Amino acid sequence: MKQSIDDLKAYTQKGVRNLQKQLRALKTLMEENARRQHIPVFHVRSSEGGYKLSFNQVQQACIERGAKIATPAQLQAAWEDGLDVCAFGWAADGKIYLPIRYPRPGCGSSRSLTTGHKGWIDQNASGKADVYCFKL
Repeated sequence: MKQSIDDLKAYTQKGVRNLQKQLRALKTLMEENARRQHIPVFHVRSSEGGYKLSFNQVQQACIERGAKIATPAQLQAAWEDGLDVCAFGWAADGKIYLPIRYPRPGCGSSRSLTTGHKGWIDQNASGKADVYCFKL
């Protein structure tokens, strides 16, 4: 009888430790999710659809949303906080960025990009993309 009580006690303690571990993991996920919900950088596409904005048009698209064009540093910070958008968009430096965190099929594969905040100059002055805006 004593052995079964000791076994039950050990099993219960193991279960409590496991639940505490799961609770810590859940709390971490909830904190990360809360941070992501407060990322001040957001993606905007034209009302006409994706990749329709020239660099000359993007400032107005952000102003209409009470924001300004995100700088590369703001975009980088947002990416580090969890921003993961599979869409090419202008930043304030006149470059087009693809702030992906997790590679996936159909997301930038034609540009041979790897995970991360990527940027390059659009050599075509009539180039079109979406935009990343910043608003506190």
